[in-house]
Amino acid sequence: MRKRLTGRAATSFSKRASYKKPRLTDAENYNISMLIPITDQRKLVLEWVFRKGIGKWDLELPAGKTHPGEDPKVCAIRELREETGYRAKHVRQLGWFYLLPSRMRTKVFVFLAWKLKAGKPHRDLDERTRPKLVRGEDLDRVVASIRHGPSLAALSIAQAAVKWFVGSDRSNAGGANSGSKRRPQAFRPHLR
Repeated sequence: MRKRLTGRAATSFSKRASYKKPRLTDAENYNISMLIPITDQRKLVLEWVFRKGIGKWDLELPAGKTHPGEDPKVCAIRELREETGYRAKHVRQLGWFYLLPSRMRTKVFVFLAWKLKAGKPHRDLDERTRPKLVRGEDLDRVVASIRHGPSLAALSIAQAAVKWFVGSDRSNAGGANSGSKRRPQAFRPHLR
């Protein structure tokens, strides 16, 4: 015979039993495109972004939300131009990851952009950003100072391609002086 719960235990149990999963709003159901832009001088383009939540400037990769129904690659190209002023001749998706899977379905799509042409940024009025170019030899030091989680995750996905482009892995992979235009195997997208 089962014992019936009474008092505080019964109230607590009934609240848990009737829990309904919260429905995601449109504001919580979006995707993000994040870029790893590399100049012809083999410099990585990052940006300082002022974040109100921490009251400080934070070093990040250029990124932005996709518009409803917008292709993540189109968003990546748009955000690169808006935030940094650069236009890319080549943009390639390297992978994606969930931003915060315990709370939302947001995916962060990671793109590599190269053959950049400089231009004037077209930032939103509320954006406070400053570009920062990082040389290949300073890359490890600068990446160690990044505290923006999504930027670190994107750099982790793109590690092989970034190192190849900025020069540290070019000696064995058909680099700038070898005349080969072939990309190393590690450059192929590994997540879809």
